[in-house]
Amino acid sequence: MSEALIEAHNLNVYYDAQCVLKDVNISIRKNQTTAFMGPSGVGKSSLLRVLSGQQKPHSGKITYHSQLQKKHHKSTNIQTGILFQNNALLLHLSVFENVALPIRYHYDLPENTIREIVMMKLHAVNLENAADLYPEQLSGGMARRAAIARSIALDPELIFYDEPFAGQDPINAEALAQLIKKMNLLLNATNIIITHEAQLTLKLADYLYIFDKQSIAFQGTPSEIEKSASPFVQAFLNPKLMETVEDQERKA
Repeated sequence: MSEALIEAHNLNVYYDAQCVLKDVNISIRKNQTTAFMGPSGVGKSSLLRVLSGQQKPHSGKITYHSQLQKKHHKSTNIQTGILFQNNALLLHLSVFENVALPIRYHYDLPENTIREIVMMKLHAVNLENAADLYPEQLSGGMARRAAIARSIALDPELIFYDEPFAGQDPINAEALAQLIKKMNLLLNATNIIITHEAQLTLKLADYLYIFDKQSIAFQGTPSEIEKSASPFVQAFLNPKLMETVEDQERKA
């Protein structure tokens, strides 16, 4: 098993007095794809914000084991990329300028170098012919791929994907899953995916955490999760079964 890139111990996250995550322990392995799954409102996105540094936990400890820390023998933040659920593309910028934005922000590079980097990222997501288009001119699948290109602009060590399959038809969702796997291999990156798309994620992820309410209901490899005897896990993997369970609860 590969080494851990991130380890979280006894994480607690609150919004005012409401507990969102309680005593959560996770380990994110380097160069693997880890998925956080579960119904809406169980704290998956809150965990993403905490792990990506956008939000501080109420209590608990997070340890980062960056490859750069070992290479340079000093404390170095992990280079991360984030695919936001709504893509967060800037509407007044072209696809090219959206992808170039993080490069311009972090580095003072010649324009020809920036163009070479951006076009390489757009080629990786099969959008090199859409460089001059604006977000409103893109289909849903194209917009998601443009956002992925921006998230990998700085060759991140760690990439967060917040509901990458939301709002996508089955064909686009399958293509996005293959693209995420491709980015994992090309960049030798570590992926964290927040999703409720169970069947597609089981084929994509190396390890999964399934959340229920404020905590982890089950964790394991896709094979272990598919073999789980937990009624909640089986209901989550089979939405029709989940609907049956919810109907029974309402009648009770």
